[in-house]
Amino acid sequence: MNPVLVVILNILVVVGIIVIATMIFDIAFVVSFNVIFRKHQKAITILLNVKYDNVRNLYIFLEENGYQINEKTMELAAKIQKNDLNEPGTKSFENSMNNLTFLSNAVCTIVNKNVELRNDEEIKLFMDNIKTSDQQFRTVVTMYNADCLGYNYWISFWPTKFIWKLFKFKSRHLIDL
Repeated sequence: MNPVLVVILNILVVVGIIVIATMIFDIAFVVSFNVIFRKHQKAITILLNVKYDNVRNLYIFLEENGYQINEKTMELAAKIQKNDLNEPGTKSFENSMNNLTFLSNAVCTIVNKNVELRNDEEIKLFMDNIKTSDQQFRTVVTMYNADCLGYNYWISFWPTKFIWKLFKFKSRHLIDL
């Protein structure tokens, strides 16, 4: 056999092994990211529901005790659908998440402006729970966004990006904080 052909054949075998190894690692990374995303989405959903419950309970307390709540805040409180907070990645999720943030800020502002409310132990508990769930939410979203960047990189990585396109894998969108 011609020595040049042997060298070329050996080079092709090495390149083939490298491409196959790269594809195996790429597939492993993408599969592991999907497992991680499911965990992040569950954590995000749980934290938003905890925040919703605390904000809603504080809102109801303020409303029942005659504290001044502006009309826009009341409209937002009525707009938020708890079920939408269970659908990460949808437009309704994003809208409800933003409305929840606004409602949270509005009721916390009412509490912070009132000395009597700030000193009430039950209200302090609501406020602490809202603050804690918000901090945990920000941490989980930061991790989710970092994983989105990694996932988006791996599904655009040659040579397997064509496989991901064939199976309709799409890049993930970051969650705005």
